[in-house]
Amino acid sequence: MSLAVRIASEFHQDVALQIQWYLLHANAQVAGDYADAVDATLEFLGRFPELGPHCRFSHPELRDLRQFRVGGSFDRHQIFYRVTASELIAVRTLHGARDLPRRLLDPPGAE
Repeated sequence: MSLAVRIASEFHQDVALQIQWYLLHANAQVAGDYADAVDATLEFLGRFPELGPHCRFSHPELRDLRQFRVGGSFDRHQIFYRVTASELIAVRTLHGARDLPRRLLDPPGAE
């Protein structure tokens, strides 16, 4: 059984910021490949939502999050999501080398 995938506005913003970064520092092909990889990973997670391990963050707002790597050559990027009985909620996507608990609580684009 597949879950419906709902995208939080912060997730959309994270993806848009990463695409902008690739457009500035790589090229349009890489930016498009990133967007495709995120979409494919979300589709996969909709079918297999339990594959992403639970995060072990102590902050109450982050306790129920799961994480899963973006597919392909973008595997340093993590998708953070929640699972309910009927849907997968994509909350954020960030590079895994960040201070994740802090960055997950910050708005997209905050440095």
